[in-house]
Amino acid sequence: MKKVILATAVALAMTAGVAQAQTDTQPVQTTNWSDRWSSDWTNDIYVGANIGHSNLRHASSIGGMKVDNSDTSYGLTMGYQFHKNFAVELGYTKLGEFGTDFGDIKANSWDFSLVGKYPIYNALSATAKVGWGYTEARFQSDRNRHTTGVYGLGLEYAVNKNVAVTTNWNRYHNFGDFGKKLDNVSVGLKYTF
Repeated sequence: MKKVILATAVALAMTAGVAQAQTDTQPVQTTNWSDRWSSDWTNDIYVGANIGHSNLRHASSIGGMKVDNSDTSYGLTMGYQFHKNFAVELGYTKLGEFGTDFGDIKANSWDFSLVGKYPIYNALSATAKVGWGYTEARFQSDRNRHTTGVYGLGLEYAVNKNVAVTTNWNRYHNFGDFGKKLDNVSVGLKYTF
């Protein structure tokens, strides 16, 4: 009986020693935050084109002239995605021609914005932008230029690694120094190199 108890004690001691040796040799998993943070940085350049609709809000008349306050718009963008969630973007948008009794007001804008992107589901992401727009409204020989805030929201669907379909709403806070807001809703394509 003493031999059985001694053999059991030796077997338990050996098992405990082997188990301890196995746990000592297994690597401890840790999170390397610097690797995780660096994987978020990207180096992507993209271009895009869009078509949409502009609406010069609350502008049935400007300076006593009746105004047709909506028209078709189209634009081009170029951006640098420096982080998986952030990009800087330069864009040109021909915002349309707003008819008056005496001719058309031709509107366009150069924009510089910071764009945020947040994945929602699979290939669908929400976007938001904030920046500055250098707007111009031309009427006959007059050119009314003004720098104003521009901000917007959108959705982006990645068709594949390089191509995405976009939809955006942008607001120009004080368009052409008329004291009027201009909204632009558009759909487009984006190509990432």
